[in-house]
Amino acid sequence: LAAAGERAAVSQCIASAFSMPSPFAQWLDDMSARPKWTLVAALDQAQIVGGGLLFIENRLAWLGMGGVMPEARGRHVHRAIMAQRIALAIERGCTHIVTETGEPINNEPNPSLRNMYRCGFTRVSSRVNYSRT
Repeated sequence: LAAAGERAAVSQCIASAFSMPSPFAQWLDDMSARPKWTLVAALDQAQIVGGGLLFIENRLAWLGMGGVMPEARGRHVHRAIMAQRIALAIERGCTHIVTETGEPINNEPNPSLRNMYRCGFTRVSSRVNYSRT
């Protein structure tokens, strides 16, 4: 779990991992302080290298915004963040755990989707993603 003093740094790390503007980091930080939300941190020694959010409502958990800094990728950090949130959800009595990620385009690699399958998730539905050209 991210300690109260780590929330801003973990939120900034997640926003940076997704190449989001800095106001997004403040939004994540504010949201993670709300009831029903838990922020987890991934550390390499004392350096924050990733994090993710867990939202729990009744017995349903949502894993969202799991991000890892580029320099820490390829070392199973994302999978560890996912596993930690799954364990917390189960520990807190959740019977359903959901998550989502983008669809791979043109056979591009999608480590997030692979990690979801490795953690036992199955695809329930898909939607079309649009982008500006």
